[in-house]
Amino acid sequence: MRIFFVILSLLFLGGCLSLNFSQLQLRELESQSFKYEDIPLPKGFRFLIKDSIVTETGKTRAGTLVFKGKALPSEITNFYKTNMPHYGWRLLNTIEGKQSLMNFKKKDEICTIRFEWKGTGGILTVSFSPYFESDLPEEK
Repeated sequence: MRIFFVILSLLFLGGCLSLNFSQLQLRELESQSFKYEDIPLPKGFRFLIKDSIVTETGKTRAGTLVFKGKALPSEITNFYKTNMPHYGWRLLNTIEGKQSLMNFKKKDEICTIRFEWKGTGGILTVSFSPYFESDLPEEK
């Protein structure tokens, strides 16, 4: 009889573990304050200073900020689609899946948001740099 319960428990656990992020309940993420006030950050994400780099000269800035936290990829894309326009950023494109990638533009800056899901949370990478129009001829 014990073996029956063990097998039943393993089957139940296996079923739970096979759920993917698209089957989970989405929540709306709140913002938290961070040094860069024009780039929102979801609440509960922790700054990984050793993995991040920023350079600033006058009004020009470029860098990659790395954070770790608990969220689903869809929650992250919804958060940034909702919040970035409040700071003057315009969505250029997005790729959504287990890894999501979003590009935003504001005046003469570009910001790329990348989120890689790691099971119960993930790594959020926010990269920003000056934006320059290319002088290269258009391809035909």
